[in-house]
Amino acid sequence: KYARSPLCGLPKVTAGGAAIKWQFLTEDGVEVLKREAVHDHPALVLCNPPYIPTAEEVAGDPEDCGTSFAEGTRLLTSVLDYPGPSIVCLSSLSLMAAGVRARLGARQARVLEHREVAWKAW
Repeated sequence: KYARSPLCGLPKVTAGGAAIKWQFLTEDGVEVLKREAVHDHPALVLCNPPYIPTAEEVAGDPEDCGTSFAEGTRLLTSVLDYPGPSIVCLSSLSLMAAGVRARLGARQARVLEHREVAWKAW
């Protein structure tokens, strides 16, 4: 029932009575963040962006974040620049990019969950 209902069965209001607005967008997330950031009360962003930096980002070029959605930390750094509230999943691999470290240092952040994941390589 949950997965088959419209919007996964989300309630229309919060426990406090505030309206819940949910949108599924298939467009450039960076552009969506830029549009949303101009509002007086920017929306909460929940995001699990690509977070493995490109070689250029690791070398210290925070602006060279790749051109494709699935490459580099362009979306991650845009979420960290976003003036509204956000909940972001990221990895310690992200910290290899100077741009990510700088933005995390400039933003008030709190770790909600920390997990150690075993990693194997062949």
